Amino acid sequence: MGNLAKLFTPYYEEVFLEDYSVAFKGMVFLGDVLTLKASLVSIQNDRYHFDVAAVNQKNESVVKGSAILKRY
Repeated sequence: MGNLAKLFTPYYEEVFLEDYSVAFKGMVFLGDVLTLKASLVSIQNDRYHFDVAAVNQKNESVVKGSAILKRY
């Protein structure tokens, strides 16, 4: 969950994380390889809406959520 939010840290000089929510969708086991993803869904009034996800090596979702970044 925390690592998904870290996807946006390179941009914190330009935007701030206004809203962030995730739901755990599956189990993560020792040795799993996770891929973190953020996809831009829309831009509305200086707010960037993203879908975020973490998938394991079998391409199964283990975390899904959304984030809103607001431009300063």
